Amino acid sequence: MLRKYYYILLFIICSPAVFSQAPLGELQYFNMLSGGDTLRVQRQYGTWWYGLQGGMVLNHYFGNLNVGTINQPNNPFNPLHTYETASGGGFFFGGVLEWKPPGEYWSGMLTLNFFDRRAITASIVPYRDSSFDVNSTYNQITISPSVKYHLPVEGLHANIGMIFELMLNHEGAKNLKYVNTGKVQHEYLAEFTKPFGGLGVTLGFGYDFYVGDYKDKARFLLTPFADFNIRSSIVNDNDSYFYSTFARFGFQIKYGNDIVQLDTLWWDPTYDPPPYYIASTRNDEGVLYVSTMDDFEFPTARLDYIEVSQVSAEIAEVIPDKIDTAKSVAAELPKPKPEPQKSTQQDQIAKKREIVIRKGVTETFTYPTSPSIQTTGEIKSYLDKVAEYLAANPTARVIIIGHSDTRGNLEQNATRAMERAKNVEKYLLSVGVPQGSIIASWKGSLFSVAPNDTEEGRRQNRRVEILIE
Repeated sequence: MLRKYYYILLFIICSPAVFSQAPLGELQYFNMLSGGDTLRVQRQYGTWWYGLQGGMVLNHYFGNLNVGTINQPNNPFNPLHTYETASGGGFFFGGVLEWKPPGEYWSGMLTLNFFDRRAITASIVPYRDSSFDVNSTYNQITISPSVKYHLPVEGLHANIGMIFELMLNHEGAKNLKYVNTGKVQHEYLAEFTKPFGGLGVTLGFGYDFYVGDYKDKARFLLTPFADFNIRSSIVNDNDSYFYSTFARFGFQIKYGNDIVQLDTLWWDPTYDPPPYYIASTRNDEGVLYVSTMDDFEFPTARLDYIEVSQVSAEIAEVIPDKIDTAKSVAAELPKPKPEPQKSTQQDQIAKKREIVIRKGVTETFTYPTSPSIQTTGEIKSYLDKVAEYLAANPTARVIIIGHSDTRGNLEQNATRAMERAKNVEKYLLSVGVPQGSIIASWKGSLFSVAPNDTEEGRRQNRRVEILIE
């Protein structure tokens, strides 16, 4: 039965590994340099974190605690009494050291509580007219190495590890005897042999809050946390075995140096911006309506995009910066020549879909089959335009998110989504987009946009989303 619960606990801890995201803590800002150049500064969490922690402890004890009185060992009226449960509280204070590799899901943590004080309170009623209480406190040093896993919600993590407790002192238990008749109270002291320490396991959760910055190169995090622990017996006298379970609630304040990447965006005085286009429509009578690209109310007709330099001088003179469609200029122009036939497959795809880069709008591209991960010609055509846009707008960045349908297990779907996003990222790098302008992530099959019980629904779900911001 215990083995069954161990498997369930292991599944709860490890199951997010196939779809969660590693913490990056990315910050990005730009500084204008003399001469027109731009310095891009990109920061993310560093590897080592140092800090302090403190909080309160709630204890519960179970087993058999056998307590007598050492000053009257042969008194038949003061035999050993057995306590099966007890409770108590306390508080702790110590330090924390964390190793967090950038971009990894797992990290390691070591805590050292050099002050850890706890109390015991137990009570029994061995006879009808009497009750016995035990009160004691003990101080110890607690060392806890553990591993942390970063869950899908950024900042949220779980940890599991061991605890090693070294007993510093154990105050002898005050064995109080209460006699109801006459309310007479007798107090005896039962001294315990100080145990060397104990071993146990711990399981906890925490959440990292960003609370401060230091000279643009380091950060402070505040982490409220809770953990649950069980350890070996705290007392060995009189054949006692009294196990301790306890919960700790507290805060950590941590400091860590960031990993800083610098990228200079050189100002190019010879840069020639892309040509500005205007739109034209021709109705059945051969009348040409001309408007700027900002207007979208065109008569129903075939749309062409013509470069401003190709518009006749007579028409260009009457085109203001922005012309309302209702006041568009009409003129007779010869019918345009038919466009030459596109020859390559990529050109045919581009013809089917007019490529327009729209900042703040998510563009979605699908894949033909569930195992497909290669970047299609349609995606590459769009990415070429993205590269041009980023070159002209160095403060912008592109966000890539890979998705999958449910044809496969969670690990397979997460891998497919990851490879789709990574392949898009590789293509952007190959056409000159700097690494600092790309953020790639993946979400497996967890965020479907259509039902997965039809082929059409699955086709919509195996996708990559691209956003310019």
